[in-house]
Amino acid sequence: MKHFPSVIRAFNQSKGGRFAWLYGHESMKTGEITDRQIQVGFSYLDLLGRAIEVASTIDAATVVANCPDCDDIETATKVLTKVRASYANRHANPKESPYEKVDASGNLLFHKEAKAFYLKGLQVRRRVVVPGVHKPVQSRKETLVKRWIERHCDRITDYRTFKLTNNFDSFVFNGKIYRPPVFMSE
Repeated sequence: MKHFPSVIRAFNQSKGGRFAWLYGHESMKTGEITDRQIQVGFSYLDLLGRAIEVASTIDAATVVANCPDCDDIETATKVLTKVRASYANRHANPKESPYEKVDASGNLLFHKEAKAFYLKGLQVRRRVVVPGVHKPVQSRKETLVKRWIERHCDRITDYRTFKLTNNFDSFVFNGKIYRPPVFMSE
């Protein structure tokens, strides 16, 4: 695998959170093509810590009053307990990463088996260029309530890992534009 000195240098020279733009990114599952603005240099564990704080301030009555899919206090209490336990477990037991860090901060990663690069960060904006085909999903009431709670827990659901193969038009970071043939190599 060749590393790309200009990309790595750009990531290593950035201090703190910076914005990157991923244009024409195609989802492998749905075929949807989107333009995305991503904040890199963002710590998942810090974001998870903030989500834990926010989740601790949400009470079951608030969920019942504001979530259109929650009808009773028992469901709200049960789901809130599960979400809080899940966040605490993820914070206490972070997963081992199967990726190799390419830059010093670990925002750009390489997966040896998949031979693909990955970008980690907080998705700030998403604009659909070409809609994809999403399969219809029948979610249980508890799942819908859980999603509502997570959306209100300080953007934890916006933290993403994007696979970068030849599935994007361009990647813009630190004022430079990178395109797939130059960005990817072996």
